[in-house]
Amino acid sequence: MLLNIHSQEIYPLIEVRLPLAQSSPRYLQLNSSTRTTYKLAYNSGTIVVVEKDEGLKYYGNINLQRHITSGDREFTYNLLALALINQKILDLSKPQVFNNIEYPASLIVYQLEMDNDSWEGLIDQLENRELNERTLSIFFNLDSVNSSNYREVKQYKEKWLYITIHALGFILKPEISWLPEAGLPIELNISSGIDENFGVYGADKLYPVSEKRLEYWSRKDSSSSTYSSDTQEHRIGNQSVKRIMLALELLQGVSAWTTGENSIADVNFKWDLIVKVNNRCYPLQIKSNSETAVEAFEQYFELWEQAEIPFLPVIFWTNAGSCINKIAQCFANLFNVPLKATQASTNSEVALTKINSHKIYKHIDEVRTGNKAHKPIVEALFDAAGRGEWDKQAEDLLQAIVDRGKNSHYQLINHCSIIGKARIKQAEVLKEKLESLGFQLNGDMYL
Repeated sequence: MLLNIHSQEIYPLIEVRLPLAQSSPRYLQLNSSTRTTYKLAYNSGTIVVVEKDEGLKYYGNINLQRHITSGDREFTYNLLALALINQKILDLSKPQVFNNIEYPASLIVYQLEMDNDSWEGLIDQLENRELNERTLSIFFNLDSVNSSNYREVKQYKEKWLYITIHALGFILKPEISWLPEAGLPIELNISSGIDENFGVYGADKLYPVSEKRLEYWSRKDSSSSTYSSDTQEHRIGNQSVKRIMLALELLQGVSAWTTGENSIADVNFKWDLIVKVNNRCYPLQIKSNSETAVEAFEQYFELWEQAEIPFLPVIFWTNAGSCINKIAQCFANLFNVPLKATQASTNSEVALTKINSHKIYKHIDEVRTGNKAHKPIVEALFDAAGRGEWDKQAEDLLQAIVDRGKNSHYQLINHCSIIGKARIKQAEVLKEKLESLGFQLNGDMYL
């Protein structure tokens, strides 16, 4: 039966959140019967309908824990069992003892039982569900799960423990089954600090993901699909990722690392960078300009509709002209964390320098036509470049001087030379900063 999750009647119940796969049901004809299987995602279980002459029979098996071995490491996955009282997580995947034998969670199968009306309603929901319905929530009373519902089954040369769950109802939900285990998303509210060199595009929520899952998904070459990293596009993208990392390095209590090359996180989910703050991990997607961010979001939206990525992404984009200090301040506001003490004082000094540099020259009409009228603006441009930043206001004023044509000592040829030298200086400073963080930007950063 369908349940109203806001009903007071279900608050003492347990909710088991099961991931739904996008694949269609599989039909199999066996002699006088037809078997229809609805698979849950990630090999977490199946729901089976067997049709015989005497009628329909329903079966539902759930694996609350899966073990995946990769090389010399073993990863364990728990499906989420969520107690609705105070939204606390209840771990149903612990070992169980029966007949003096301890069964690890990997050898425990939970069997669903419901009345036929409820089964029919569930099958109807599965066959007609919307694309964005990603989770099947099963509700039951924990008191009904006891040793009287246990039985031992020998299969694959091992003894398995089967435990019956008498489900009281179900709901299909649009959210991802495993998301609540990592905490609530952050509402994205970034307005200050956005300019033509740095911005944010896409969804309005930044979702956390548990570190255990990220560890598995971020393993290098874990994806079945690969792409070449030896391209100019990839190198430009890497520079944008490194700029975001430099900004995050300025925040107190925040760490960041890149996802493994050709990993599931990288290739399948499009996650470039993981930020850990307040013991929560947030995957970020990084682009090198606003145009590619818009194009990427359109592509990612289609992937989300097909349930190939777990949630709509937030895309941060940054190019070589962006100010790392400003980016750091944006992330400080987003995560509600302070800048490091030395960085906070540096930012104050930078702000003061900019005010002093431009307190006279805010508009071209305020710039005189003498031989040295342009020099304070050139100095402001090079001051910013010496910090690895770019003073767009100074650049625009210098371009306006050229366009006006009244300053004989600052013509187009002078302007091109000044801009070129300032950019070279900025690039040298950025290179030094990146090299100083080189030990963090290598493979050691992978989970």
